[in-house]
Amino acid sequence: MQQRMQELVKQLNEYARAYYAFDAPKVSDAEYDALFDELLRLEQEAGTVLPDSPTRRVGSEPLAAFEQQTHLARLWSMDKVRTREALIEWGARVERLRAEYNAQNGAQFPPVSYALEYKFDGLTVNLTYENGALVRGATRGNGVVGEAILPQIKTIRCIPLTIPFQGKMEVQGECYMRLSILDALNRSGEEQLKNARNAAAGALDRAAQARLLSLQRRLHRGESPFGTGGNDRFPAGKRSAYKPVFADVRPY
Repeated sequence: MQQRMQELVKQLNEYARAYYAFDAPKVSDAEYDALFDELLRLEQEAGTVLPDSPTRRVGSEPLAAFEQQTHLARLWSMDKVRTREALIEWGARVERLRAEYNAQNGAQFPPVSYALEYKFDGLTVNLTYENGALVRGATRGNGVVGEAILPQIKTIRCIPLTIPFQGKMEVQGECYMRLSILDALNRSGEEQLKNARNAAAGALDRAAQARLLSLQRRLHRGESPFGTGGNDRFPAGKRSAYKPVFADVRPY
């Protein structure tokens, strides 16, 4: 029975990832539901649920109020510049800081390079993995302390419950709603949502957890994971290694 449960968990997670993360379903909804029901039945008979079982994503009772959660590392927010002169000054300040660091530490911090990409307007979320298991999820909050929203995070199907990593690490990303989904929801005749950002943020409110399964959201991961411990830090230049685990990882 245990072996069959492991097979079903692996199979269902693969199907869910293909569907939710890459919009490339491998089986029909009916086939998926049949396998899901089989797994649910086996779990009830065995009295146990595997750590990365897809049945863990639904059915949790939301807490009445948010709990505070302290991040392992501070989450910084982007500042704004509105003129060409301000942008040039910011670049010069970065170069000065690099030179000062090298002079004070006898280091050879490499020349700074830049990449330009679109800013996703959503809600920052911070995931914490310990020895490969997703154990915490929180909003950005003030950058040091956020609000714990792990039950809601687990309903986002493209977020893996387990990853092949031993140690402790944080993954920062942006939870957003596609404009096509916002349009579809507004045309459904239910509550009219003003914009995608507020819709995605509101869907992570504990009071709205029952609506999460009907909201198709994606998590864009563009920030560097933060690892703690001797050899637990991922090399910053090897983000391509995250792609088999997380969708939409930027190469920068």
